[in-house]
Amino acid sequence: MSQPPTRRTPVLRIVLTAAAAALALGTAGLLGLVLTRERNVPDPMAAAEEVSVVEPATLGGRVPWTDSQLTPMTAEMELQFARQPGVTNSFAAFYRAVDGENTVLALALERPIVTPEFMLHGAFRGFAGDTLELAGMTVVEPGPLGGTAQCGIADDGLARYPVCGWADEGSIGILVWYHLTVEQAIAELPELRAEIETKES
Repeated sequence: MSQPPTRRTPVLRIVLTAAAAALALGTAGLLGLVLTRERNVPDPMAAAEEVSVVEPATLGGRVPWTDSQLTPMTAEMELQFARQPGVTNSFAAFYRAVDGENTVLALALERPIVTPEFMLHGAFRGFAGDTLELAGMTVVEPGPLGGTAQCGIADDGLARYPVCGWADEGSIGILVWYHLTVEQAIAELPELRAEIETKES
């Protein structure tokens, strides 16, 4: 079993991983737009009409975490997401347990996606940059909402954080855990995703 990150994660390192995750979703959005045009999809909205993304009031029992450094950053992320073509809803937020531990970053976009596997792969390619490396990326069970999901480890050179993402015909999201092992993150992914995404039956 992998070791969890340091219990007290500096805010600066959280900022770095959050910025990388936001860039990843931005990259994925542009890739999705290009792919939609190349494949000449007549109505990409049709397949996504039953999918909804919301910013939950709590996430896995964690409450929203507001911080003077983090709040302006998540607000800027949401502005960037909203400017992407095809995005109908989005959010970026931090959640943490009431004791100040067990922090999670959640980012999600509601938008039509032609090929979820391609989109998620593009997102994780965008995630890894000058400050982070991704390792051990593995396809995992996406849960009852379907689509595709992957999990692995983000490494900033000082600590390693579990990261998971999902994509389906109407949404894409990334979650980063700052105090859990990757095994714990994989187990929690379907539950957290179900609190963010809903599908009409």
